[in-house]
Amino acid sequence: MDLFHELPKASRTWEAVMNDPELARQILEAQNRGGWLDPDAEEDEFADEVDSTPGWQPQYREYDLHAKQLGDIINALAGLNQSVIATGGGKARKVDPYPTPATALPQAEIDQARQDGDAILSMLGMDDALDP
Repeated sequence: MDLFHELPKASRTWEAVMNDPELARQILEAQNRGGWLDPDAEEDEFADEVDSTPGWQPQYREYDLHAKQLGDIINALAGLNQSVIATGGGKARKVDPYPTPATALPQAEIDQARQDGDAILSMLGMDDALDP
């Protein structure tokens, strides 16, 4: 059972599980309580807590070229839709980009930029600016 969650979501096993009427009823009950039923959860119990993550993001293992291309199409259509609204005299709103998997790369880039900035400040003799 531990390896069950390692199966791709497009597998026949996941399809059978997600088409199970009992599981569908439990998912609906969890959503009606304001909770979220996560099929990847380690526990068999269903949490009553509201999902506190900032937003849904696809899992890295399931994000492939097709998912990226579909996300690009969705982003382009959303931008086009806002352009049409603005052209018609309406107020265009900012469109959030389609989510991509969360990885450690963005934080590593921020850390690298901070280290580079600190190195430049210390070369300029501004080490005092580094201390909070």
